[in-house]
Amino acid sequence: FDIEKGSAVLDLCCAPGGKTAYMSQLMDNTGKIISCDIHPHKLELIKANLSRLGITTTEVVLNDATVLNENFEDNFDRVLADVPCSGLGVLRRKPDIKRTKTPEDNTEIIKIQKKILENAALYVKKGGKLMYSTCTVNKEENEIPVAEFLSAHPEFSLCKQKQLLPHTDNNSRKEVNPMNLGDLTKEQLKEYIVQSGQSAFRTKQIFKWIHSGIESADEMTDIPLSLRQKLSEEFEIFLPTVYKKLVSKLDGTVKYLFMLSDGNIIESVVMNYHHGKSICISSQVGCRMGCSFCASTLHGLERNLSPFEIEGQILRAQKDLGEKISNVVIMGIGEPFDNYDNIITFLKNVNDETGLNIGYRHITLSTCGLADKIRTFADEEIPINLAISLHAPTDEVRKNLMPVAKAFSLKELMGACDYYFEKTHRRITFEYALVKGKNASDDEAKRLAGLLWGKNCHVNLIPVNPVTERNNIRTNPKETQNFQKALESFGINATIRRELGADINASCGQLRNNEL
Repeated sequence: FDIEKGSAVLDLCCAPGGKTAYMSQLMDNTGKIISCDIHPHKLELIKANLSRLGITTTEVVLNDATVLNENFEDNFDRVLADVPCSGLGVLRRKPDIKRTKTPEDNTEIIKIQKKILENAALYVKKGGKLMYSTCTVNKEENEIPVAEFLSAHPEFSLCKQKQLLPHTDNNSRKEVNPMNLGDLTKEQLKEYIVQSGQSAFRTKQIFKWIHSGIESADEMTDIPLSLRQKLSEEFEIFLPTVYKKLVSKLDGTVKYLFMLSDGNIIESVVMNYHHGKSICISSQVGCRMGCSFCASTLHGLERNLSPFEIEGQILRAQKDLGEKISNVVIMGIGEPFDNYDNIITFLKNVNDETGLNIGYRHITLSTCGLADKIRTFADEEIPINLAISLHAPTDEVRKNLMPVAKAFSLKELMGACDYYFEKTHRRITFEYALVKGKNASDDEAKRLAGLLWGKNCHVNLIPVNPVTERNNIRTNPKETQNFQKALESFGINATIRRELGADINASCGQLRNNEL
């Protein structure tokens, strides 16, 4: 979509906001962009993200695109109408989306699309351009309404964009956006290879290439050209791209804002330790757990990350830094066990000896305490390190800090932890964010010791980190040390977490759902 510096641009259906940020980059933060949506909560999220990214030329406006806005008439060089659609034929990018509409029962959404297109036409200046787009291969939402529009509006002529993917027949139900090849397990990849008439030994070769950080099947130099072409036609190999990189002046910690293929942004953090580099990765875009001390959950859950989107954070960081990352903590944005199946695939793929080959004991997963999933995970016999976000010694206190406590009591959670230890014999870490006036008193230290007495565990104390939208107050160093000493006096092993990346908001609880 060609766009010149200083242009006036209107984005009628801007959520989740990726187009806005991208256009601002194209124009070097010049001109004027008005981004509209009908959902106030999405607009608030976009506002916050634009502010954090330093984008100053965009106005975010609450607007119903199906209703004519006279203030917009004949005002813009470029108008984007990325309209709501059925999603028919385009499902793999967001595997959680189920097919709910067919061309037969899609009448209402087509009416909405036509209203938006008609209104958009009135907002374009003479000599300007209008872009109409959908995420569907349904001709009733693409070719047909565009043809009707052009017939009714001779002042517009068709300027087709380059077709990046082959058109598929709507009845075939084949996805236009191909599946990410890295999302396949080794077993699924083998099945595909054999069904394609290739020798099974190609599986190991291709799996190794995928998880080495390549971004095109053309890079698989020991794979026959015909198979590489077939892989390119039916799959993509997409790694998150670096949207922004921040390096701490205090300790060299690196925070990445990674952009996903759908424009959403997640955050990851690479930390330096004497034993090598560790990366804290995200498992979801946003989070629905609602913990009161965490920035990641402020705007809820947008979607789950696929297995390769999770692993891609490691691969991209390694490529950018030129160094191997040896330890992984799944403590970024999202609740890993709320994305259970994709996390299991990720763990198996990243541990595979022909992949990144990261040992399970070099991987730590942190959960807010989904007791049922902890028991299920124990039966998987995947011996990683498990960390529990505990943060309170009683149900009453925990419910005020963490809504998950209303679903699972401490008795249920401790029972699940005991079961996990019985099955794996792996010591559990309990994370405890110290919030002044809420969970950090001497009495609460005593209660915490009682709760954990007799367990093979370790407590990691974290003075709560500042989050602008929260009013939590962290304990001072002396108060933190006193809490640690109190636990140790009762025989509970406790340490204070080293604070890293404080000057770039990369510490525990500060990663956000930068949805764009």
